[in-house]
Amino acid sequence: MSWGVYLDNYTSNSFVYGNIIVRSGTLGVMMNGGQNNFIENNIIVDAASSATHFGGWWQPQMEGFMTGNRFSRNIFYSSNSGAKFLHRHLAFFEEPITDAIAESDYNVFFNPGTKEFLVGETFYEQVGSKRVKKKATDPSVAEFNSKEIPLVEWQKMGFDTHSVFVDPLFVDPQHDDYRLKPASPALKLGFQPIDTSQIGPRNRFKQKEK
Repeated sequence: MSWGVYLDNYTSNSFVYGNIIVRSGTLGVMMNGGQNNFIENNIIVDAASSATHFGGWWQPQMEGFMTGNRFSRNIFYSSNSGAKFLHRHLAFFEEPITDAIAESDYNVFFNPGTKEFLVGETFYEQVGSKRVKKKATDPSVAEFNSKEIPLVEWQKMGFDTHSVFVDPLFVDPQHDDYRLKPASPALKLGFQPIDTSQIGPRNRFKQKEK
């Protein structure tokens, strides 16, 4: 249970831009209930589950707060065929992911092991004074009401209609060089190359050699 960028406890109005997130654990960016966050122009590589997660640790007074978030012009690249979720959403009760996300578009998604991309939702219900995972009404589905939205349905809902599902053409991903080749489809969608020259350990605390 780890992630590259964590917008915790209803963090809102943040601009997450120009990050290269590599092997961050479960997912790339976690948005824990906040609103109006812009996730743009980032590269997410080999997150085990999904590019993003919306929702999480809820307080009753915050029901309905999570709105207006945007995920645009990002690259989600995975070599793990099991990492086929674009987004995951944990509702307060039954709020759909369309409440949490205002826009997801102009992205590049690529997984050489699968083209069956999904968006996942988990719903809750009130039982007495407790909030618990909602029991599935259909006995043929999982024990709890977790819904998987296929890519084609996700696009019919108006999301990622301009996104592409192709190799982003990194220079050398096997050696963690995530610069983009000139023919990268991400550049055609407006992705701005990330300057990697300043990425890495700093030497500012190292004593100057005499």
